Amino acid sequence: MTDQLSPPIPRPNADTQAWWDSLRDGVFAISYCEDCDLLQHPPAETCRKCGNPLVLKAVQGTGAISTFIIQRRAMLPGFEVPYVLAFVELDDQPGLTVTAKIDCDVDHAAIGMRVQARIEEIGESGFFAPVFFPIS
Repeated sequence: MTDQLSPPIPRPNADTQAWWDSLRDGVFAISYCEDCDLLQHPPAETCRKCGNPLVLKAVQGTGAISTFIIQRRAMLPGFEVPYVLAFVELDDQPGLTVTAKIDCDVDHAAIGMRVQARIEEIGESGFFAPVFFPIS
């Protein structure tokens, strides 16, 4: 079943605007502290460890599913159910996870599955988000 409504649209703020802009430009980037050499997500203006300003750093966009759920009930408009929603641990830094939709058959989702990010438009909103798909 496909909901005829549009999916929710992000509301960028000072912490997230640059991240949404990078996705719009086709770059999957994560907040990075140059002083701590630490990637941090979700986006922020300052480092959680030292308090210094963060910059965006492009990442590979590859990783592995660390946990997931299969969403079988439509909770948000614009998302066809069922779908897989997962924590993906990115290869760029141990422990760095993002929450994302996985574009795969729900019966094939598995912890440890290798995935790659693809940037897709959210409906027809002009906003973009990473969606992951399986890789071998």
